[in-house]
Amino acid sequence: MALDDTPGSGTRPRGLRGEAVTRAGQVLALALGVVMLAFLGLDPGPAPEEEQPPQPARLSGAQAGQCLTDDCRIMRIVDNVQAYWTRDFDEPGDQSYRPAQPVLFTETIDTPCGRTTSTGGPFYCPANRRVYLYRPFFEALQRDHGVRGGPLAEAYIVAHEFGHHVQGQLGMPQGDSLRMELQADCFAGTWAKNAVQSGFYVEPFSSNDIRQAFQAAKAVGAAMFGRPSGPPRDPDWFVRGAFDQRVKWFTLGYQSGDPMRCDTFSGDI
Repeated sequence: MALDDTPGSGTRPRGLRGEAVTRAGQVLALALGVVMLAFLGLDPGPAPEEEQPPQPARLSGAQAGQCLTDDCRIMRIVDNVQAYWTRDFDEPGDQSYRPAQPVLFTETIDTPCGRTTSTGGPFYCPANRRVYLYRPFFEALQRDHGVRGGPLAEAYIVAHEFGHHVQGQLGMPQGDSLRMELQADCFAGTWAKNAVQSGFYVEPFSSNDIRQAFQAAKAVGAAMFGRPSGPPRDPDWFVRGAFDQRVKWFTLGYQSGDPMRCDTFSGDI
């Protein structure tokens, strides 16, 4: 079992030093070649453009450049989500936000909410106020969906689970689990709005981006946990609520940026 109770940080792979040395040699050789062509009276022509590797969709340059591991990227999302809720709770007369402890896990893990395995997926445990994030789930999102939905999908999942922590702090009713799930979706949307406005993401998300993210999360959940249908049980968030309902409430939160608009307990959903 791999368990992290503290935010991860990027670790520079050993191979990067060798790449830097090789690249320096290539640049020197190119420069010498240009000088030789000029000495012979030949035109070396325009320098070839260097092919750029694909970057994670919409993650700001600073954020992308600082993270070289999956854990680091996830923990940066966690830190941003919790910073958002800390600011949102910091109003006169409001209670202070108490951060939840993130736990990254790979195999079976015992929690006060019971033992979870690879069939459990990401979940929030109110008994110890910890958010458990299943590494292989996020790895599958990046591997199988990449820029077509993976980056927003993994951020949505993190923000959704912390949304349950916010519900606990606000004393939200625990009876209707579907309405709880949809409200956590809406809370995730309000964070996403703030993440764009604050520059954590460099471009706003379109309605198509949001649908692709939810499709990616649903596909990975169904494939990994093997329960695309049937009676839902906690913490199987990916089968809770119709697809359009989940998109609807996330979008409402994203468009409004206001957690007060996330009342899923009144009226129709």
